[in-house]
Amino acid sequence: MKKPIAALALMAAGAANAGTINLGEEACTSTNICFNVPNDAGLTINYIDDATRYGRLLISINGEIYDSGLYLAYGTNIPLYAVDGTVIYATVNIQVRYGTCIREGRVTECPKYVTLLGGTLVTP
Repeated sequence: MKKPIAALALMAAGAANAGTINLGEEACTSTNICFNVPNDAGLTINYIDDATRYGRLLISINGEIYDSGLYLAYGTNIPLYAVDGTVIYATVNIQVRYGTCIREGRVTECPKYVTLLGGTLVTP
C-alpha cells in the first residue's frame, strides 16, 4: 500500500516547512519533460511534464500521477489532483532557451534547451 504524499513530506527531515518540498535544478527534454527531479524530501519524482501547449502540468511522484487538468492558469501553487482525490500544490520554474539556428538547404534547425530551475510542492 502506498503512503500518502503528505505523510512522506512531513517525515522528510530536509523539508524547509512541514508539507513543503523544494525541487532542485534538472535538465529537461526539448518537449518540457524533466525526469528524476532532485528534491530535499528524498521523494522519487519520476517526472514533471510541463505541457504548456495544452495548459497542463503533470507530476509523477512515487509512480502516482498528479494532474492539473487542461487549460490551467499558470502561476504559483497550481492545484494538482491524484486519482484518489489527493491534492498537492505546485510551483515550477522552467526556463526555455534557444541556441543558434543552423540552416542546411531548405531546413532550419533551432536547438531548444529546457531546464527546471527549481520550485516547490506543497501538501495540505
